[in-house]
Amino acid sequence: SLGTGIAAAMRLAATDPQAALARLEPPGRSGFMIDLNAADVAIAAQDYRAAEAYARSAIQERPAFAYAHQILGNALVGQGRTAEARAAFEQALTLDPGAGDPLTARGRLLEGAGDREAAARDYEAATQARAPSAEAFWRLAALHIEDGRRAEAGQLLAQVPAWLRGDPQLALRLARAEQAAGRSADAIRRLEKIADHPEARALLDELAPAGGSD
Repeated sequence: SLGTGIAAAMRLAATDPQAALARLEPPGRSGFMIDLNAADVAIAAQDYRAAEAYARSAIQERPAFAYAHQILGNALVGQGRTAEARAAFEQALTLDPGAGDPLTARGRLLEGAGDREAAARDYEAATQARAPSAEAFWRLAALHIEDGRRAEAGQLLAQVPAWLRGDPQLALRLARAEQAAGRSADAIRRLEKIADHPEARALLDELAPAGGSD
């Protein structure tokens, strides 16, 4: 069945997203929920054009479904189309003002554009939303570390769910924050927990000469 097929593809996406994507029907053939899940599979496969096509198909069928706009925004970010992505995230917020994830997504765009204050406001709002964003806690904590507000950062990190604490992206972002704050030894300690990750190894090599200086 279609449901069984997408379930199998979603399971496969965790280990081989490209193979999972190859199992899926083209957009528009299998209905709203299949397209919505297929967009997530395509993002896992880093096929952002396919993800956009699936997300737009889902939106065409149910334009008021906020999460479809969130997925569309993620697909557009993957293509470097940040202005369109921001509009998609803001549409998701319009449809579901209590959702934290679109706030976090917009915050990432703002932070990437260098507007740390606006990003921090979005992350803060996302931590307090009706449906809080777990990612927002550690992203806001990273900004606080960079600003020397370590106690506040620690309070935020204590609220990150246990299942997320091993996320390499979390460790990498916090390590870069420690590096920016001049705390190379703390950065190294964070990176050593994910030392097998390619980006972590590269940053460890960069930090190694400075590791004993703070």
